[in-house]
Amino acid sequence: MITTVLSVIVLHHPHIDATRNLIQQLKKQYSALVVVDNSPNSHQTELAELFSPEDAYYHFPQNIGLGAAHNVGIKRAMELNCNFVAIFDQDSTIPSELIEKLIRTFDEISQIDPTIAAVGPSYIDDRTNKKNKSNFVFRHTKKKMLISSGSLLSIATLKNIGLMDEDLFIDLIDTEWCHRAYKKGYSVYKSALATMAHRVGEVQPILGGRYQITCMNPFRCYYYARNVKRLMLQRRISFLVGCYALCIYIPRVLIKALFLPNTGMYYKNLIRGFLAK
Repeated sequence: MITTVLSVIVLHHPHIDATRNLIQQLKKQYSALVVVDNSPNSHQTELAELFSPEDAYYHFPQNIGLGAAHNVGIKRAMELNCNFVAIFDQDSTIPSELIEKLIRTFDEISQIDPTIAAVGPSYIDDRTNKKNKSNFVFRHTKKKMLISSGSLLSIATLKNIGLMDEDLFIDLIDTEWCHRAYKKGYSVYKSALATMAHRVGEVQPILGGRYQITCMNPFRCYYYARNVKRLMLQRRISFLVGCYALCIYIPRVLIKALFLPNTGMYYKNLIRGFLAK
């Protein structure tokens, strides 16, 4: 059987209802699906009824990381001779024609730019129902990087660019892959036609719940700092991306952390990340 698109969903302590809704929506749009579960306990029983014969569920209780999980799905797509692989978070909320619109966008762009390797949707924050200014476009736009969630990647170009870097474990995996694609002469685009809901960071209450701020999980601070340092030293991300991370994003996290109850964990993990080899 030849399947045009395979979607990979990575789980880690998922909200099962949200994951079930995502699977049901995806199954209406194409045939093949891979679920990679990095949770300590399996969720196969709760999800099995939603799977078709060509679908697959993999459980890694030791948590192999996001990059390795993506690669499990990508390799399965290659085995099935798929044309594309789509990547989703466990709590992604997608509209009914997302896959079709991503493929249509890819086909339209490939007519004028045969170097296209991937296309991603524009994002709407489902907490506010507002367009994410930094990740929303009104026409198909060439970008330096894409957020992995919701992105559609060409299998043909993946074979030339390579798989995701598993050593990064969780953060900046999409940034590094896009930069590698760019260095090999490929392009990535954001679609104006395809949109989906996506949350950047976690919303946490501060000052007794009177205000809310969005900040990354303190667990991820270690990997973010470690990977920024590693990729900059190895020249595997652009200078501008590295400068943004070091001069804007990380200082912003440090300031926000001052208002959170686990301030020390943020600072400790960032320092550990920078000191890691």
